[in-house]
Amino acid sequence: MGAGLSISEETAELATLVKMARVSLLPVVLCVLILVCTASGGREKAQKTPVPMFFLVFFAPGIAANTGLLTQEMPEMAARVSKWLLIIAIAALGAKTSLRSDQPHVSGPV
Repeated sequence: MGAGLSISEETAELATLVKMARVSLLPVVLCVLILVCTASGGREKAQKTPVPMFFLVFFAPGIAANTGLLTQEMPEMAARVSKWLLIIAIAALGAKTSLRSDQPHVSGPV
């Protein structure tokens, strides 16, 4: 998304849409993987298959928003914080970018 934002607003919106599509498929893929691993390992393997913490954290905001636990200001504040975190991340990438080339300059025909 940050790379899309550096190109244009429309590209950032498309990058956001693509990322949201990928993220929305994540729970489906994770459930299928858990079912496949559980089915192939038998009863003992089923008890050892933990649910990843990010899976639970991924669903918590959605559940909170759909059950009315969040006020109207909370998603707006989260959007502002998210935008600033994205700006900070882009600035951090820029700060780590070296403008110097490690390859020697070659003069003349190559």
